[in-house]
Amino acid sequence: VGESRERDGLFGKYTEHTNQDGEKVGESRERDGFFGQYTEHTDEDGEKMGESRERDGFMGKYTEHTNKDGEKVGESSDCDGLFGKYTEHTDE
Repeated sequence: VGESRERDGLFGKYTEHTNQDGEKVGESRERDGFFGQYTEHTDEDGEKMGESRERDGFMGKYTEHTNKDGEKVGESSDCDGLFGKYTEHTDE
């Protein structure tokens, strides 16, 4: 299990992702796109791995995750549980 930490970079804030050994495995950045804001995910070499976008669904708001080819790979949604709020992740 790794960690994610918010950092200040040359082009603004981003989230740096590291593995259990502390090695950088990628980054996430907020972007403004043609269809609104999204989060871009890149690997340790800066190559785009995918995107996440907020969506309005039948059961409320959720986050849709796509791969680098734009294919949907999963969703995340905030839920209320017995021990408090949590985020549920599902794959396609």
